Formats: sequence, C-alpha cells, structure tokens
Amino acid sequence: KMKCFRLLWGNRKYRVFKILTKADGALARRYCNEARQALEKGDLERAEFKAATALMLRPGDSEAQDILKHVVSLKDQGFRYSGNE
Repeated sequence: KMKCFRLLWGNRKYRVFKILTKADGALARRYCNEARQALEKGDLERAEFKAATALMLRPGDSEAQDILKHVVSLKDQGFRYSGNE
C-alpha cells in the first residue's frame, strides 16, 4: 500500500525499494499519454509497452491499467496493427 515506493528486489530477509519522485510521476504521465496515442492509432505493442513502463514508474496508475486492459481485450479479439495510417 506504499504509494511512494516501488519494490525493486526482495528475498526472505531483505527488500530493496526505489523512492518515487515527482519527476517519476511526470514521466509516467508522459508515457501514459504516449500509450493512449498509440492505442488510438491501433499500435497495440507500443501502447502496451508505454503503459507498462508508466506502471513501473507509478504503480497503481488507473489510466495505464485501463490502457493495458483495452490492449489485452483487442489482442484477444485478434486485432492486428498494420502500420498504415
């Protein structure tokens, strides 16, 4: 439930966390915007990558989670990106 920390590594004895900064939040928002644009163009791979990266920077980001859910749904339906705009 810690919102300002991201688990980097852990075992039974130790856990290492990264402190999330305001810069991480701004970068996560940028990745979310890029993911949304890629999704709107139909580029599911890029949308998935950008949204996942945003989640690494800002765990629990609802917009990034929504994008990933949408990508998975479209992939399950067999949608493929042709690269033509």
